[in-house]
Amino acid sequence: TNLIFYSVMKFNKRSIVALLLAICTHVEALNVVVISPAGGIGEAAAVSVAKRGNDVKWFVLQSDETNNEGIALSSEVFSSIEVAGGSVELAGSSVKSMVDEDGGADVVAAVGKWCSMMAQPADALICTADDISDDSGDGVRTDVLRAVCLAAKQASTSFPARTKKIAIIRTKDSEADDNEGENDGILSGLFGKKADSSIASIPRALGEDSVVLQHGELFGIPGAPAFVGGPRRDPILREEFVMQAVRLEPFRNDMETGKSLRTSRLALGEAVAMLTTTPDISENVFDQGVGICVTSLRGEVLTEGDWKNEFSRAINSAKNIGNNELLFEANFSSVPSIRRLSDWLATKWFPAILKTSFELATIQTGARPVYATVPSDERVEIVWQQLIDFKSVNVGKLIIDVSQSGIIARREIFSKSDDIQKLPGEGVLVRRLADASAQAIEKGLASKPQTFAVEEPEVQAKVNVQARTTAVSAGNLDDDESGPRAAGIRRSSERSRGRSVKAKVEEDRKKNEFDQNRSWQ
Repeated sequence: TNLIFYSVMKFNKRSIVALLLAICTHVEALNVVVISPAGGIGEAAAVSVAKRGNDVKWFVLQSDETNNEGIALSSEVFSSIEVAGGSVELAGSSVKSMVDEDGGADVVAAVGKWCSMMAQPADALICTADDISDDSGDGVRTDVLRAVCLAAKQASTSFPARTKKIAIIRTKDSEADDNEGENDGILSGLFGKKADSSIASIPRALGEDSVVLQHGELFGIPGAPAFVGGPRRDPILREEFVMQAVRLEPFRNDMETGKSLRTSRLALGEAVAMLTTTPDISENVFDQGVGICVTSLRGEVLTEGDWKNEFSRAINSAKNIGNNELLFEANFSSVPSIRRLSDWLATKWFPAILKTSFELATIQTGARPVYATVPSDERVEIVWQQLIDFKSVNVGKLIIDVSQSGIIARREIFSKSDDIQKLPGEGVLVRRLADASAQAIEKGLASKPQTFAVEEPEVQAKVNVQARTTAVSAGNLDDDESGPRAAGIRRSSERSRGRSVKAKVEEDRKKNEFDQNRSWQ
């Protein structure tokens, strides 16, 4: 077959630290399979899962058959995986051989054989078609997507039903999946043969029991340095290290999919790792079957507790659509003046978004955000209006509650009918609220939340210290005749340094001798 197996990079040697952690926690490592092109989201997800002490089998699809460089991972990544007790095993094939009409069936069958040869069935199957080497800027090529779907469908049928399947797709791919059923009917009527729709959609290739993670415009390169262009006098951080905060929300067909919806590959890899390795998160998400959209925001890295809160909020948001739905929450350690922060949100932040947001400016029909008011010191209301019979009618509002501990945003809809469940353009404002919280900290309107690190007690071993003398030997001086003075060299003149001290000492000596002679007499 044309199946290419890369060199296996598996860490069988467990360090002492990893062994002690395994004995103390008794957590069994998961067996996770990743199918993706080289680099991109697949690499970020594989590394994040392996760093948590799990065994990863990564099936790499090379888009360029002439490129034999393989996967380049840094030594820091290898050491962190080894210390955590994880492993990474690579296998793969070229995209051309996978989609080839002549020998592609044998390569696809070889994928199923590779899956069946595993000592332990996969606990999770992760599939994505993000090709970081694509120069078109779209991120997904048709042949790469088809190859991923073929491998995903074969692997899905080879694993048991308990395997958790995760499909990572773009937000606009969901619209294509909705229209694909109608296109299949038209094509089958024209050509008399129904095409296999599963080879053009990763969720369909994995099956109905798969969970979908959707992302916007991707940015960030796994393994890239933190600074742009190396060390500088004024260092510039890469965008993926500035926008480290994450917002999770249930995906809906009416979600804004403009340029404001952007996702970091590193953050998406962490989201996949949390969904795969955390039982509390995975059980809730897979039981509800909710599609989640991942958006990167300006801020710091989320902790494990923050990830759990984000997934829980996204699931609850999918259940409770309508009034009083919690849309955003940001925490502060303190706010010097609540009234000042509320006025800044209403008079500075919101008008700037109305002027610069392309998504809000292009709303042609229906309701749209018009103005912001401050009814009290602790509340800011952004009002949506709609033109009905040449009259401006209030449709709903976005309520932002400001307190000493942070800001909370929720929706309120005035209409009692079920036709309006979401305010148009509210997603743009909610995502911009993350920037508003960061700007408030920079401007001194709020204080950054304090994080307290848990210090582990250091166990110091008793060391027997032997008694030592303070006298130090200077060694044996065998040659006493060496040196310039032994050769007859003398200093030409006396140094000026210490001359007064020497004269005083000589005067005292003579005086003592005179006193002694006088006392004897």
